[in-house]
Amino acid sequence: MIRFQTLGGWWSQVLLAQRVQIITNNGPVTGVIGSIPPHLLDEAKRNKPMEIKNMLIDIGADNKEDAIKIGIKPGQQIVPICPFTPMANEKKILAKAWDNRYGCGLAIELLKETKDIQLPNMLYSGATVQEEVGLRGAQTAANMIDPDIFFALDASPANDMSGDKNEFGQLGKGTLLRILDRSMVTHRGIREFILDMAETHNIPYQYFVSQGGTDAGRVHTSNQGIPSAVIGICSRYIHTAASMIHVDDYAAAKELLVKLVKAADKTTVETIKSNS
Repeated sequence: MIRFQTLGGWWSQVLLAQRVQIITNNGPVTGVIGSIPPHLLDEAKRNKPMEIKNMLIDIGADNKEDAIKIGIKPGQQIVPICPFTPMANEKKILAKAWDNRYGCGLAIELLKETKDIQLPNMLYSGATVQEEVGLRGAQTAANMIDPDIFFALDASPANDMSGDKNEFGQLGKGTLLRILDRSMVTHRGIREFILDMAETHNIPYQYFVSQGGTDAGRVHTSNQGIPSAVIGICSRYIHTAASMIHVDDYAAAKELLVKLVKAADKTTVETIKSNS
């Protein structure tokens, strides 16, 4: 049995009995986060969620020596198993880590969309590390690049499972225009830039507030202050082994981002900064 440490905001109740892969130098090793059958638990333990520190991964090894022979070492990455799966409604897609494979994919597509265009700015598009454990890569990138403005590309929790159409974060209702979260109040100038672009081009969007945070929370306080915003979509069941997004939301986010980048000339950036 293998003990493990989670990275980021994993909730203990979504982990038990999940299939995982341990990424070793010999290739991925499949395991399962062990779950004790309720028949073997007393009433007190059945009614109390198991803490992550007490969970173990079973890879089928007979003992420690066997696990070492298989290739298990301390510090290796462990990832959930969840195949990319279109749902019955094929506009909805189930997969692991939409938070933040969405952002990685969109950053790549932005480069593809603009590679043959003479932009009125210098574009940096990429992925940062360790967002979930302290926004660390974003701070390094901001210090290195010192951008004039910044867009974080991130997925946020959908809150539409109850059927309440007034809740923030509805699948299929467009990209998210984030007003504030626990790490940032969105800069007024860049917020208005995004809103005007979406309204002008009839790009579907929805307002959003969050108790979480994104890389923008660290970047907007970097250097002398950087106007920052989030180009996001909502995803059901984030921070679990299986999450769901809507392709129309992704398309809206992509269209909006590309148009914003194409329009961000020197005058526009100066206008954004002056509207604080």
